[in-house]
Amino acid sequence: MSNQNNEEIKKIITSRKMKTNCFSFYNEIVDWIENNKADTYLIENNVFLFLKIHGFYKFYYFVNSFNDISLCKELLEKYKTKSNISLEFTTKNEIYINEITPVLKEIGFNFYKEYARVISAFSPFKSEEENISYEIASLENKNELLEIMYREFDVISDYLPTEEEIINLIDNKSILIKTLDEKIVFIQIYEYSKGALYSRMTWIDKKYRKPKYTIDFYKSLDTYLKQLDIENLEKIRSYGWIDKNNKNFKINLKFGAKLDGVTCTIFLYDEIKG
Repeated sequence: MSNQNNEEIKKIITSRKMKTNCFSFYNEIVDWIENNKADTYLIENNVFLFLKIHGFYKFYYFVNSFNDISLCKELLEKYKTKSNISLEFTTKNEIYINEITPVLKEIGFNFYKEYARVISAFSPFKSEEENISYEIASLENKNELLEIMYREFDVISDYLPTEEEIINLIDNKSILIKTLDEKIVFIQIYEYSKGALYSRMTWIDKKYRKPKYTIDFYKSLDTYLKQLDIENLEKIRSYGWIDKNNKNFKINLKFGAKLDGVTCTIFLYDEIKG
C-alpha cells in the first residue's frame, strides 16, 4: 500500500479542505513521495506519511476529520515495532488542540512536549559598540558541532540538522560559535529567508550560562546581523521555538521576546503513558 496512487495522493495534499499537521512546502512533500523518502499510504481518501529522520518516524496526516486518524491504527502498530513515532501539531487556536488530543490519546499517542513560538525584535542591545565575541563555523568544526548537538538536544523534538544540513549551513555562514580553551562553548544557528530570520538553535555550555558571558554572546549577535547587510534590518523580526518547560523560556521573555500565540505540541506513539 506504500507509495501507491501518487497522483491521487498529490491531489489530496493540495486540497485546503484537508486537516493536516504537515506544513512543509509542496515540492518537498512531493520529493519525499517520489524519491521514497517517506512511506505513504492512501486509506479511504486520507493520506498518511511516515518520514524516517534521525532514527525515528515523523507521522503526518491529511484527513477529512481528526477521527479519521484512527484509520492508521494498524500501520502505527506496525511502525512502532521499528522505531519511535512522533506527531507534531501546530496551531494558534486552543480549540483544535483540545479537539485532537483525546482522539490521539485514544489511538495510543501521548503528550511529550510543548513548544511556543517567540518573536524577537532586532538588536535588543542598543549599543553602537562592535562586539566580536564569535566565529563563523567552518568545516573543521563539523564533527564537534554534530557531537554537541546530538548530546545536548532531543533528536525527537529539537529539529536537529543532519550532517548534510550542517555542511550547507556552514557554507551559508549561518552557524556562529564561540571557542574557549579550544572547545566550542556557544552555538547559534540563524537561517534567513523571505524577510524572516529564523533562530534555529541556541546553545551555551553549562559552565558559561552566567550573565557576564551570555550578555557578551548575545551582544555579539547584533554585530553578526549587521554584517549580513540585510535591507531594512531594523524592521526584521527573528523567531524561534522554545520548550515551555525549559528555564530559557523565561530568560528569552526577559530579553524582550514576545509570544505570538502559536504552539507546537509533540506527541509520541505508545511511549509516555498519560
